[in-house]
Amino acid sequence: MNFEIKTEIFLHYLLQIQRIIPQKTFFPIYYSIKLEAKGDILFLEVSNVNIAVRIKIEEPSLKIQKEGTLLVSGKYFIEIIKKINFDIIKLASMENQFLVIKTYSSEYKLKIMDLNNFPTINFYFDVSKCFEIKSD
Repeated sequence: MNFEIKTEIFLHYLLQIQRIIPQKTFFPIYYSIKLEAKGDILFLEVSNVNIAVRIKIEEPSLKIQKEGTLLVSGKYFIEIIKKINFDIIKLASMENQFLVIKTYSSEYKLKIMDLNNFPTINFYFDVSKCFEIKSD
């Protein structure tokens, strides 16, 4: 995985999913964020015992050089991104062991977690089985 994006926009989406990451849990996998770069879209996915969220990022500043999927510790990842004060950040997986976060003047390495431990959640549904609720 290899992509770049405007820091401010990326942080906006990370802060939305941060609310789902539990403060305390017996299952460390629920502290993680799944990143999936596919085509020109980036997906962020988090899950806890009660809820799962998948956010789709389609953004002009998003440039995906290499597709891929990985899992990182959400708490540390978000804290690193919050501290970055450069316009563009670059993220790349290194040897499937680390996520490298680069800016103009700094570089961070965050250990990649085992993707097989993340819960598999189907976010696709049959539209024909949906219903609409109208409000007045």
